[in-house]
Amino acid sequence: MSDVVFTADFASTRQWVAGRSWAYPDGGPVNPGDDKLDHLVADPAYCRTGVFRATRRSDGAWDAGLLTTEGSEDAFMVRTGDVLEARVRLPTALGAWPAIWTWRDGGQEIDVFEYHPDNPDLLELSNHVRSAHHYYRDETVRPGALVDLVVEFG
Repeated sequence: MSDVVFTADFASTRQWVAGRSWAYPDGGPVNPGDDKLDHLVADPAYCRTGVFRATRRSDGAWDAGLLTTEGSEDAFMVRTGDVLEARVRLPTALGAWPAIWTWRDGGQEIDVFEYHPDNPDLLELSNHVRSAHHYYRDETVRPGALVDLVVEFG
């Protein structure tokens, strides 16, 4: 077992930036040109507790939290050989789209997982660097389930 190089302290403003990302150009908070219809907010109640939150706005869009190490003081990035371990509770509400993914400046994207409750037994696993993907189906993958993920970046 190798040494831990990063533990996700979601409350840390040194490790994580909230409410902005390269994926939302011009400072965000939206990017409809890339089908990102959420409205990013930096409010700590939306993501700093380790629990993602989204609320419907009066205009029909969603206020949502997003955390990234991109642009953080610690500037952490995964590298070849790193291992990511995460425990995720899958949502039950339709329209939710939780994911853990990596990218750098819009490239080198690895989708550790994506989940959509309208496909209740499916996890999407994608490697956009090597053009590979896998749809993992299993009865243990279901709305409300706890899923343990372990991914070695190779």
